[in-house]
Amino acid sequence: MRLLTTMLTELRRRRMFRVAGLYILGAWGALQAAGLGFESWDIPASALRYVWIGSVLGFPIAMILGWRYDVVEGRIVRTTAARGHVDLTLRSADYLIITGLTLAIVATIYGIGYGISDTRPIVSDAPVADVDPNAIAVLPFDETSDDDSLAEILAMGLQDDLLTRLSKIRSIHVISRTSVEQYRNADRNMRDIGEDLGVGKIIEGGVTYFNNRVRVNVQLIESTSDRHLWADTYDYDLTAEDLFDVQTEIVESVVESLHTSLTESESIALTASPTDNFDAYTEYLKGKQLTDTESEESISRAIEHYKAALNLDPDFALAHVGIADSYLTLSELFFGNLTSAESIVLAQPHVERALQIDPDSGEAYTSFGLLLMAQQRWQDAGNVFDKAIQLSPNYPRPYQLYAQLHWNFNNRAEAIELVDSALKLDPYSISLNFTRARVSDQTGNFDDALVRYQWVISQNPDYAFAYVYVAAIYYLVYGRIEESLIWYHRAAAADAMSPGLQAAPAFAYLELGDVESAAFWAEQGTERGPNTFWALWAQTVLNVYRNNDDNARQYARQLLEVHPKNSSALRILRDLDVKAGRNTAALLRYQSLYPELFDEDNLEIHLGNRWAAADLVIVLANEGRDRHARKLVDALVATLDTQVRLGENGYWIDDARAYASIGKNELALNRLRTAVDEGWRMLTWYHLDRDPSLASIRDEPEFEEIRAHIQMDLAAQAERLNELKSSGELPLD
Repeated sequence: MRLLTTMLTELRRRRMFRVAGLYILGAWGALQAAGLGFESWDIPASALRYVWIGSVLGFPIAMILGWRYDVVEGRIVRTTAARGHVDLTLRSADYLIITGLTLAIVATIYGIGYGISDTRPIVSDAPVADVDPNAIAVLPFDETSDDDSLAEILAMGLQDDLLTRLSKIRSIHVISRTSVEQYRNADRNMRDIGEDLGVGKIIEGGVTYFNNRVRVNVQLIESTSDRHLWADTYDYDLTAEDLFDVQTEIVESVVESLHTSLTESESIALTASPTDNFDAYTEYLKGKQLTDTESEESISRAIEHYKAALNLDPDFALAHVGIADSYLTLSELFFGNLTSAESIVLAQPHVERALQIDPDSGEAYTSFGLLLMAQQRWQDAGNVFDKAIQLSPNYPRPYQLYAQLHWNFNNRAEAIELVDSALKLDPYSISLNFTRARVSDQTGNFDDALVRYQWVISQNPDYAFAYVYVAAIYYLVYGRIEESLIWYHRAAAADAMSPGLQAAPAFAYLELGDVESAAFWAEQGTERGPNTFWALWAQTVLNVYRNNDDNARQYARQLLEVHPKNSSALRILRDLDVKAGRNTAALLRYQSLYPELFDEDNLEIHLGNRWAAADLVIVLANEGRDRHARKLVDALVATLDTQVRLGENGYWIDDARAYASIGKNELALNRLRTAVDEGWRMLTWYHLDRDPSLASIRDEPEFEEIRAHIQMDLAAQAERLNELKSSGELPLD
């Protein structure tokens, strides 16, 4: 005990407690300053560990120096040996040191506790398992300028060109621009970004523009360690030649830093400039930015920018690609205001010219594939998409379109694999995530699809297509028509120029008996695209509801002219022919358009002809071709039983309609009851009261019960619809 007292007395005399306290306070302050300052000075966060190491190693050194030396009257002297009694009473300075030390300890404990409670896990220095070391993301460049709009274009152009060039290299996995856009003007923790995107390398930088001079600073960072692999600064005049020369230098430096070997074609692609005209490049970038929104209005405006780019440089291949894609996207296949034929005529010259200018352009081949799809040249389109992927392995669009092509032919495994490949390249893409939602929708995973559609809307509230498919799930799956109308209205508001989105609410309003509102929305579609599918179909259905046979026939024929094999138009013409006793005319029409349905010994039912097959059965039965009708029903039901009943591409009650057409009433009623119980409420007014396919069961008591049940449900929904209108939740038409 006496030894301990002596030691404490000596430590007190040599002021060792004061030295330790002051050192800890100083080290803590240095660490706080470093933590705040390193990020501001772009010093890697990993450098902070060395400040910690220095602080820990410095502590014993400070204690040794404190033991041997002292400060007396402003001079450093060797500490004298102990003599006599030492006063151990705490002084004011001691209290200040203790208070400061206590505050430092409390602050440190709070910081540790906050870090533990944070939702993000602490990232170790080791690479995360799902981070691809060969994957790279190019973040949006910061911009500073005396002309903000020009600086924004310069920064966007730099990022876009780097992505385009790097995407030509097969050995590098490049994340697309739409997925990194979320990090614009955000606090950038490279490790977190690397984990989010699954990339091992990140390019970031900034663009400064003053007095027609541009400065670009750029750095390549290893995301798992936050270590700078390479950095440089470039100064140049604002010309297209200088701009692309600098971008070429940056790409070459990045490739060198990644130790990536290039093929001859990749080396050529890296140094190729898209245009020599800076103004043309600016117009192209403006168009591309508008295209991302994928609304009728934005794509129409994008076309004007692409036209301006081509006026300045007619040999600008990517501008030809942009305008061709825009015309094809404005076709009715995407709810646009152009017929397929019109979009093909407008797009084809630009696709051909782009391929002439740059025969190795993956983007041009992708547009070519989309053109071939519009022309229904399916096999050729598949071959072209294969070529596009080979030329531009990091370009997501050909994967997405090729997936759609596979899906149309029921190659679901291939389609999903292609969508997943595209999502790896662009995980936060609105368009790709929308496509993934469509996959869930069409495979009957409706709850998952609904969540995905709503995620798309949360990321881009102007993405009208997502609203209309949410509406379709409520209408065609859940049978909640009044709820669907809320979403149909939102879709129409999000894209006021789309004839399809304007016409879509008409069908739901007719379901609830609101003919006035249905007529309003059908007319909205007709005003925007009188020859497009949804506008013509809405007018056809509206006139059927009103029992205006002449107008219904006129619109159905017009629809069949635009879409020669459309089963919906064929059904209405079938009904009118059967009603007028012209059964043979209906039969000949089906035979000319669907000859494969008349080969009794080799019937093949698929997605492209199943609706026509269901409608044809009653025509065959009326003609006395019972054997053919029964064979067709057997083949049809065998196919339908492998598919989804409800939803946009469902078969709904076609099994019940087919059985009723050949007099198998018990089977027909069982199937109809199943459909109603599952939620079927689509065109019920037509099928239950007018469809000749169900004529044989219409007087059955069970049928009357089913009709009464549906009518009661729809009446209740109509009341809720009126409440929605009264409350203002659903705008009055």
